[in-house]
Amino acid sequence: MSRPVDPPVEPATAADPSGGVVVDGRAAEDAERPVDPAQDAADHQDAADHQDAADRQDAVGEGAGPGEAAWDEAEATRDWRWIEEWRAGREDTPWAYGLGLAAFAALVAMVGVIALTDSLAAQLWLAVIINVVVAAGIAPALWLCRGLPVLRWVAGGVAVGLVLGWIGALAVVVPA
Repeated sequence: MSRPVDPPVEPATAADPSGGVVVDGRAAEDAERPVDPAQDAADHQDAADHQDAADRQDAVGEGAGPGEAAWDEAEATRDWRWIEEWRAGREDTPWAYGLGLAAFAALVAMVGVIALTDSLAAQLWLAVIINVVVAAGIAPALWLCRGLPVLRWVAGGVAVGLVLGWIGALAVVVPA
């Protein structure tokens, strides 16, 4: 059974303000050239970058000083473009790769805490203070990374590694 052939689609034409003819968004003389998809994507990205720069320039308000932007509330809560695209894509969660990355991050954090505590075992109070400072210092970064595509696995692994490191540090420091 043969499939019916679709009729040829005529390109949309419009008058260019300069007097020329525009075919599918390109000048008529350019319409005969084939479109390179990679170049077309690069042109769209350049246009988006220029629009972002224009938006940033428009965001400089009257009350802002030189180099300072007057940001509105919507701009302050907006995510990066690649995060928005990732959330809109609704991709499946890569559990195998994510758990592997989290396990590696946990191992690195655990070994770091145990090595730090072991090296300061002679002065236990200093080891405790430094472990608390390290945990308090890394907590905001881990909290911010919890919603980002790849970094959420690293953040979870480091959090688990810190807890396991403290348990391992107790085993190293406390004599049997």
